[in-house]
Amino acid sequence: MLVTSWVTAFSVASPMMVSLKLEEPNPPAPPKPRAPLRVNDLANEVHAKTTNGGVKGENIDPSTLEASAVNGGIEFTLTAPLEPSDSIEFETVNGGVTLALPSESKATIAARCVNGGVHVDDLDIAREEQANSHNEFERQRRLNGTMNGGGAKVSMSTTNGGVHLNRSSSRTRKTTN
Repeated sequence: MLVTSWVTAFSVASPMMVSLKLEEPNPPAPPKPRAPLRVNDLANEVHAKTTNGGVKGENIDPSTLEASAVNGGIEFTLTAPLEPSDSIEFETVNGGVTLALPSESKATIAARCVNGGVHVDDLDIAREEQANSHNEFERQRRLNGTMNGGGAKVSMSTTNGGVHLNRSSSRTRKTTN
């Protein structure tokens, strides 16, 4: 029996302040695990979507950051503090979700998972008490809260995997000048 495999890799260079939309189409059956879709060194709008494989990004300074995956995790590191007008939305079904952001970020955070937990490391997030917050099982799987008084909308969700928020190092925000 002849078995073949291959990997296709693309490298796209773009100016930092461009809106970028990347989608990986659903592969023919049977789906095979793939390397994550990587987006690095970008500012402004980033939209990344994949079916079989995750999405990863480093050195991101977004005004809008949307990432989704079906069979893979999502992992991003922001290097500039979020502004109140920024928006982040991560959603996956089978995989974890990780966001590293500077502690100076102003954010209103909604994080949830079904099978996993929500973990925060080295960030000060004021947790909003919810009607069912007395239920420890539910409290471990949901987080609604604010950083530095709130601001940018940050939504993170997964069905099978954990959600992690942690601190990244900070630098000055890019400008459009």
